[in-house]
Amino acid sequence: MTNPSPYTITNQMVTDILVAAFEGGINYWCTRVDVVVWPPECEFASDVPTHGGTVYLIVEGDETDRRALDLRSIKRGIRRAAAHFKHTPLSFYENHDASSADCAVQFALFNELVYG
Repeated sequence: MTNPSPYTITNQMVTDILVAAFEGGINYWCTRVDVVVWPPECEFASDVPTHGGTVYLIVEGDETDRRALDLRSIKRGIRRAAAHFKHTPLSFYENHDASSADCAVQFALFNELVYG
């Protein structure tokens, strides 16, 4: 078996980055993560995008500002965050923490870093 390209973003990478974001990275600007339709195989919101679902992030201070996050958008956010930090997606993943996961989510939702 060959190693994946350093530019490949796997479902495990997405889930792990979302766990870091949801458990601390985005808490200073996101008041809630909602899931409208739970795929049956998902136990946590961080699993939903990799199973074809969408999570909605509620932006602090405005309960009507709901931002949709699906697999396509979070992969785009990871690529943008990796480029921002001058990493490949793989090296970004290998070195991610709550702060860099926050950046990936912000790039996914806003196409730029809006907070912090």
